[in-house]
Amino acid sequence: MNLRYKCLILDHDDTMVDSTALIHYPSFLHSMARCRPGVKMTLAQYFEINCDPGIFPYFRDVLKLSEEEMAEEYQDWLDFSAAHHARVYPGMAKIVRTQKELGGYICVVSHNREEAVLQDYQREGLPRPDLIYGCDRPKEEQKPHTFPLEDICARLGLEKQDLFMIDDLIPGMEMCRRAGVAVGAARWAHRTPIVGEYLTAHGVPEFSTPDELYQHLFVEKSV
Repeated sequence: MNLRYKCLILDHDDTMVDSTALIHYPSFLHSMARCRPGVKMTLAQYFEINCDPGIFPYFRDVLKLSEEEMAEEYQDWLDFSAAHHARVYPGMAKIVRTQKELGGYICVVSHNREEAVLQDYQREGLPRPDLIYGCDRPKEEQKPHTFPLEDICARLGLEKQDLFMIDDLIPGMEMCRRAGVAVGAARWAHRTPIVGEYLTAHGVPEFSTPDELYQHLFVEKSV
């Protein structure tokens, strides 16, 4: 088995772990029951909001949450995240292990916290990612800014053609498109239409299961 890419860059939520269904959406419902009891939303609708306009613009511009309410919602999310654990998709755990066993790198570019990413990897007994770019970093070092990809190349001595990213949402795909880095769409957590439209418009390949991604990332040795 050979590596197709020296460095695999993983989004975290709904790519590596099933976190929206298990953590983010239930936490959202809990917060809304307190501060906006009239807001009702299905999981599919919540995924759509995450794509457009994005959860924070939704809080700020649609629901008009005050700064105090935003702080309370964030604390609800932290409390819920501490009490509940996301599941690593079994197929993704296999991919991480194979990438490292073959001598490749694993990096994470996520809108989650670095601590949460590390806890999920440790809980599964997975190798620690080589680099993590989370929401703890300055905004200009988070996706969709291209800094994470440029920094990965600089720190690991790689070229952009050595990188491949998998993400379920548009910001990660936009980051890669701007930087000239190969990217694929994780479609196993949700199939939100706006993401599908983006994939069609920009020719981004999509993977319905982690196993499909595995087949793309690793190639059999030639005899």
